[in-house]
Amino acid sequence: ERLKSIGFDWEGRTQRLTWDMWYSKLQRFHRRHGHVDVPQRDGSRLGNWVNRQRRDARQGKISKERIQRLQALGFTWDLRRSWF
Repeated sequence: ERLKSIGFDWEGRTQRLTWDMWYSKLQRFHRRHGHVDVPQRDGSRLGNWVNRQRRDARQGKISKERIQRLQALGFTWDLRRSWF
């Protein structure tokens, strides 16, 4: 209650930890495969997370810091353009 009373953001911290966890998984995928174009088939949870990042970016719901971190791995924002 004391932390809550001074505005401690429990939910934001959890979301940040979750995002960092998935980002770490994406980094491992990148080290293993040399790219971050995670397959979307077979209900890949990492693939779903990657798609969510694209959607959130289109909707302006992702921070510049996160965009930069994803771009550092060579993240593809528009899959349609990556095939040309």
